[in-house]
Amino acid sequence: SEWNNGHIENATFVESLGRSGVEPPAELLDCTACTVVVYCRSGARASAAITRLIQEYGFEASQLYNGRGTSQWTSAGYPLVTTPSVVPQCKERMCGADNAASTTTTMAPTVSPTTSPPVVWLTATELYEGLQTNQFDMLLDVRSVTEWESGHIENATLVEDLASSSEAPLWLWHNDSSCPGFCRVVVTCRSGARAGAAIQKLQSDYNMTNTQFYNGGGTSQWTAAGYSLVTSQSNYLPRCAVDDDNNENA
Repeated sequence: SEWNNGHIENATFVESLGRSGVEPPAELLDCTACTVVVYCRSGARASAAITRLIQEYGFEASQLYNGRGTSQWTSAGYPLVTTPSVVPQCKERMCGADNAASTTTTMAPTVSPTTSPPVVWLTATELYEGLQTNQFDMLLDVRSVTEWESGHIENATLVEDLASSSEAPLWLWHNDSSCPGFCRVVVTCRSGARAGAAIQKLQSDYNMTNTQFYNGGGTSQWTAAGYSLVTSQSNYLPRCAVDDDNNENA
């Protein structure tokens, strides 16, 4: 129904690709060497689809682009159309055959990739909607304890001053190698700057290449969009923490 309501011209419809268990069409799997833009409504489902293509089907992260969504497209003044789904240009020139030298040796990885998927930036609305629909596995707050106590997003986990601290907690980076598929981790601070530095640290210093990181910006954008902070909740250990016995509020 979303597609029928309007989509970007010359797009190819692949229904619910970001959802686990939904198999991509066979013709798409011939295009592991092609440059592909993936979009949805806001960018969150597109990111999930990109993650699956990298992890399960051998696509290269450098060739997949998150085009965000129809919300951003129309907000920028561009139109949507209701025309039928198209056959990609690369299929018309038989990209699978043209790129046989590179695609015949490309297999779905059986181990974690050596490069991290690109970080996705979220607006406050995208973060809120993703939290409401359980699209993320962790929500990390990397501010100071003082900032945390003054108000934080509900069900967030405080990892104090992660961007500048000497070590990340074991449960965080150890979880990367234990998580089935890609873990989806949102990192926030006050404005997004420390969140970005924390993500870079986790990727470079702790080799968290099995994680899809989202920069959720900060509490400033969150409250400016009209969403509330909480102060009564204790620190929350994420549901996908390695030790199931600890998967409760700390």
